Amino acid sequence: MVHHRASTSPKLSAHRPPHSGMSSTSAVEVRSLYRSLLRTSRQFAAYNFREYAKRRTRDAFREHSTETDSRRIQELMQKGLKELHMLKRQTVVSQFFQLDRLVVEGGKTGKQTGNSGDILGLMRAYK
Repeated sequence: MVHHRASTSPKLSAHRPPHSGMSSTSAVEVRSLYRSLLRTSRQFAAYNFREYAKRRTRDAFREHSTETDSRRIQELMQKGLKELHMLKRQTVVSQFFQLDRLVVEGGKTGKQTGNSGDILGLMRAYK
């Protein structure tokens, strides 16, 4: 029989939203919502929207990480679920308008694609 030790790596636990004062069921629900929001934010076609959604999710969970009032936690969960549904709708819409990848995503620069970007070069090409 193989026994696995629970990871105590601070790197892994840093990404989990703290859940002090919550029952274990609530903590599981909160963690599930957190993961769903991050997973959904990765589906945005545009880099800037992806990063914004991830940052906003992390910031919101950090901001409310010390919340202990069960009523307030339920309100925040409802708000988070609404945000999740909104994100899902927005990711579908964003996929209709896919743009070229940015350089930070591994996309090509103007020189690599052959577009010098200057007007004179374009005018010479059409003469």
